Amino acid sequence: MISLLLSALAFFISALILVAIFQRRLIYRAPSVDSEVPLQSIGGEFLEIETTDGERLEAWHKPPAEGRPIVIFFHGSADSPNQRSVRFLALLSAQFGIMAPHFRGYGRSTGTPSENGLLLDAEAAYRFCKTRYRPEQIVLWGFSLGSAVAVALASKKKVAALVLEAAFTSLTDVVRHWIPFLPVQLILRDRFQADQAIRSVTTPILMIHGGTDRDIPLDLGKRLFESAPGPKEFTQLDAGGHDDLDKHGAVAIVRRFLVRVCASPS
Repeated sequence: MISLLLSALAFFISALILVAIFQRRLIYRAPSVDSEVPLQSIGGEFLEIETTDGERLEAWHKPPAEGRPIVIFFHGSADSPNQRSVRFLALLSAQFGIMAPHFRGYGRSTGTPSENGLLLDAEAAYRFCKTRYRPEQIVLWGFSLGSAVAVALASKKKVAALVLEAAFTSLTDVVRHWIPFLPVQLILRDRFQADQAIRSVTTPILMIHGGTDRDIPLDLGKRLFESAPGPKEFTQLDAGGHDDLDKHGAVAIVRRFLVRVCASPS
């Protein structure tokens, strides 16, 4: 019995050490595939924008038609703007504009990802858009990990609307869901506490979550929604998973929402 307990303790300590050392590699994973429709083929321009801490971010940008919003899209882990070209095509068909930065460490962007770093990346993208567009035209759309980045930015900057796809309360809650036996509260360096930041968001919010999402449980999305002050809407796509919500009508839902809540510039 003592030997068994010692073995279990050794396994627990080893797992704890490995997660503590390699946690950022586990959180910020490189995308596995690119889209079948290259961004180059749908026009727009590739830009390099600089963050306040000196990193250079690759970003793809296409301006909106007059009276339409510009959507800043924040991608998730193991994701990139290159994988969202089909979604972008659907937004462009409604004459929306798009600003899609690669977070630091992704694509050709310099640097190493971290919570503070991604927040600086988001501010750099917003700063670029604000030089060309009014805040009443700027929409934030965050997917998965990018949803927490979008919430943090919306809590500090004026925007027209906030779209959250496969969002979560905090990274601590997500990791605890996946590794319930580890004291993640003690070892996690990046927390992304969206449930706290969203309380300061005053812009209209649309949240979309898949009913069969295995990466980020639906419950975490609903709990984040409960923390939001409103105005807010929650759409559950019962057959949707984590990264396939476009196939279940997500873009059409977002388009209708943005047309309704975004005022045309005077």
